[in-house]
Amino acid sequence: MRALMLLLVLALGGCAGAEALAPNVAPLNAAPAAAGEWKIDRRADRIADRPQYSAVLITRSQNASVTASSPSLPQYASLQLMCFDNAPIVRFHFNAGVGSDRNSRLAYRFDDKPGQDANARILQDFRTIVIEDMSDVVRFTDDLRRSSRLLVQVMSLTRGQSSAQFNVTGASAAIEAAFSGCPLAAPQRARRSQHKDRPRRRPGVIEHVSKSMSARSI
Repeated sequence: MRALMLLLVLALGGCAGAEALAPNVAPLNAAPAAAGEWKIDRRADRIADRPQYSAVLITRSQNASVTASSPSLPQYASLQLMCFDNAPIVRFHFNAGVGSDRNSRLAYRFDDKPGQDANARILQDFRTIVIEDMSDVVRFTDDLRRSSRLLVQVMSLTRGQSSAQFNVTGASAAIEAAFSGCPLAAPQRARRSQHKDRPRRRPGVIEHVSKSMSARSI
């Protein structure tokens, strides 16, 4: 439980590259609001002089290699909706390494819908993954609004398979709050990305996600 609470604090830090709450940014609410299992956090952006929101889900994750080498290590993953650089992004964070941007691929599946390849980028901590291109964020959140369950899977040539399943009930309220400062419908300036030219994922990744979701449903 202590590990879970620590991960929640880290996730609510909100900024990629900063896993702790900034000491000069005070929460405007005494505690995060809730929508289903979502925690909606509101804090002051003292530079822009406006409130800043994010919505976070935390669940247990699983990686076969971590389980084999450190069976007592708790494994967790978070899903965070937030604004970054005035644009909406989807951010996943695992408390164990999932691989690098070169050798790993992210795929996801909502409920019983077909699995999707994610045009995502793995950051240099090897634990944080972001979906940041506007069309991909819109596609993800459109499905998120209408779903109750999300399976996320990272396939890595070096770290094996990492997976997490989230209860996303209440996502509509989380989306509206988290992206209130950077609406999905608003035109956004082009963002720099290192992965736009990367080939799309092989069909086998999606098939594996679909089989995993089916197995978990039994």
